[in-house]
Amino acid sequence: MVAPRFAKLFAIAVSAALVCSMAGVPAYALTDTNLDEMAGASAGVSAITPTSTDESSSLQNQPSADDAESMPDNPTKDLPQTVSEAVPDDATVVSEELAVTDAGEVMDLETGDTVTDPQLVGTVDKPADPLAKTDGESFIPVEVAEVKEAIGDDTADAEDAENDGDVTESQQDTADDGAAGAVVRPAALQNNSYGAYWGTYDGTPAFFEADGTLFVQQAKGVIDVSEWQGQIDWQKAKNDGVEGAIIRISYGWDNGFDKQALRNISECKRLGIPFGIYSYSYAYDSTTAAYEGDDMVSLLRQAGVQPGDLSYPVFYDLEKWTWTGHTPPTSPSVYDGIVNAWYAKLQAAGYNNLSVYSYTNYLDTALNSTNIRNKTRWVASYGARTNFPYATNDRGWQYTSQGSVAGIQGSVDLNAFGNKTYDGNDSSSSVNALKDAIPVTDLLEGDYFIGAASSDYYVDIESGSMADSARALIWSSSNANNQLFHITPLAGGRYSIVAAHSSKALDVEAARLESGNSIIQYSQNGGSNQQWMFYRNAAGYVHIVSACDEEEPWAITATSLTPQNGAYLEIQRLTGRTNQQFRLQYNTAELSDVTVSNVHASGMVLDIKNASAYKEAKTEIWNMNYGNNQRFDIIPIGNGLYNFAVRHSGMMLDVEGASLANGAHIIQFPANGGRNQRWYL
Repeated sequence: MVAPRFAKLFAIAVSAALVCSMAGVPAYALTDTNLDEMAGASAGVSAITPTSTDESSSLQNQPSADDAESMPDNPTKDLPQTVSEAVPDDATVVSEELAVTDAGEVMDLETGDTVTDPQLVGTVDKPADPLAKTDGESFIPVEVAEVKEAIGDDTADAEDAENDGDVTESQQDTADDGAAGAVVRPAALQNNSYGAYWGTYDGTPAFFEADGTLFVQQAKGVIDVSEWQGQIDWQKAKNDGVEGAIIRISYGWDNGFDKQALRNISECKRLGIPFGIYSYSYAYDSTTAAYEGDDMVSLLRQAGVQPGDLSYPVFYDLEKWTWTGHTPPTSPSVYDGIVNAWYAKLQAAGYNNLSVYSYTNYLDTALNSTNIRNKTRWVASYGARTNFPYATNDRGWQYTSQGSVAGIQGSVDLNAFGNKTYDGNDSSSSVNALKDAIPVTDLLEGDYFIGAASSDYYVDIESGSMADSARALIWSSSNANNQLFHITPLAGGRYSIVAAHSSKALDVEAARLESGNSIIQYSQNGGSNQQWMFYRNAAGYVHIVSACDEEEPWAITATSLTPQNGAYLEIQRLTGRTNQQFRLQYNTAELSDVTVSNVHASGMVLDIKNASAYKEAKTEIWNMNYGNNQRFDIIPIGNGLYNFAVRHSGMMLDVEGASLANGAHIIQFPANGGRNQRWYL
């Protein structure tokens, strides 16, 4: 029998429903946005906070680009003194010294000699480390003709640079006048040579193109690394402002791990640094791409990287490569087959957070297909703009190869990752978001896991800390007590939310309703900043709204639109977006011999039709008759999720065909561990 305090729990009604935990939307399938939309045009210059010009700040601008002396698209790489006439104009420059012809021959730019060093060009059977040609630094390939033109026009370029003025310096001058500019933030991540810069937008860290166009808000400073950065002191890097990392795991296939990959992954896990993975491709058809996909899956598993560990995608690094005896594809249709084959291997292994990385020119030529461009969320471009119209809202820009970060010897690539669109500061949208939401005033006191909408990620206290001011964040399911919260009803439809492991309350830090202010745990004090209201939307998810201001709703918000490990929780004006939607998953011990009653149809309960013992038998409601086809065992499987086992058959309640469609049938089916057999109360 069900104890009296649980009786209300099993009434299926408008206010308390049995809801299936559905699969989340892949991170690369977000809303299309227009990169050319000007931040100032949409929000006015006040959207960008005026710059601090304090030279003591640790954020330093890089040396300005001097087009008269630097490689096209590579402002920190020197032009050669000359280019040999033996090097064809349509060859591709792949480093400061080397070019590769369409036939795959690698040539010295200045002498025209053919390069045969296997450390640089590989052998027929084994490719070289692609970073060997540039001593570990990133380089954006350009045509030889462009380099020759740059050498010939160096005087004109110098005059143009003088007339235009240093872009970064010009940006600083604008800021000195009190107009829109960059807020210098206390981190090691610099602006780029052409004037792209860090700032704030809508109360969140942001990154801007040199002309003030918003690239991303909710921005994170991310580095990408390989063995060429040596043994990194990750604690120093984190202390210096590094907020994420993309780690090279391999290149090609059957070449083993990048020499620092395992350590880099381990350190990022240990220190809680959000990370993603990349591998450089040498594939020339779908078969070799499948080899690379299988190899990637094997390496990820050997490294202990589960899908839930990845805050950033697994990136497929597609560039124009050089490999003795082989030539890279030039056709977008061939590359479509390559990308699709690699994706299929990763997805079959459960890795769905995937993306393509490349540089703008390659995306406009060999990779110029809708399929590939829609999958591209990370682009290298070292100019004033990315010049790539991302099809995704969450995006990354590798804006320089010459970053300097504590804990890393030499230079490192710097990236800005974040979201293009974000409605975090629109007070009118806050009110509208509650228009169709229903206040939850009858929630049972008890222990709950607080799940992110449509995913297996949960509200968590960072590192299981017991300390005051420890931050709340999103993390993959662990069933640990730092993901369990005791919710207690208070007066006026308010609730307290207390972390089970620490007995500290979820709290708006310092009671400040300011966009981006942290959600923390803190010793219970009964303040309004530790009191919350729940509003259930039409999809059944709840918004968790602070009681600090009942006139204008401010809600708990994840800093990533798609749930990912390490996404912190902060307070933002309510918008109703997915990163403000949560599931309250009641946690209780196994309950045996339960009937599920319907409030509307008094005396009727959930029933397996005709007491069938066959799989796929449908459910219905029926007058209670005390049969075992109306009785269930509710079995915990972690994080407030349950299987409903039918007593007469031993099978599980199941959403037929794992359908997400309205009207999908609920059936009984043998246990298979599927998400369509998981339920929360």
